[in-house]
Amino acid sequence: MTVLSSFADDSLTVRKLAKPADLRGEPLLMISHAICQHRCIKPPLSDIADQPNVIFESSNNGPLCPLVAQGMGIAIIDPITAEAYISDGVEICRFKTVNSYDLKMIYPA
Repeated sequence: MTVLSSFADDSLTVRKLAKPADLRGEPLLMISHAICQHRCIKPPLSDIADQPNVIFESSNNGPLCPLVAQGMGIAIIDPITAEAYISDGVEICRFKTVNSYDLKMIYPA
């Protein structure tokens, strides 16, 4: 599952499922293009007539949530990271994507 994270006063917070068209003109905080997750998020965004308004890229999801909580923009991130920032004023809703990515757990041998 991919989630859309936005600050509490954003109009997207009332949606249960956001679509790529809902992001038209919105400032986006994105995971870096070098990360696999970015390759899953980017194709649905290419359906938007305008290029996505990416204002910041990060090598992981962690730095995106505090920026979202401060109202800098919205981010499409994994649900585990998003849940960790709800108490900071971040709202989440599902984001409709064609592709998804699997979260993996690693542990010592």
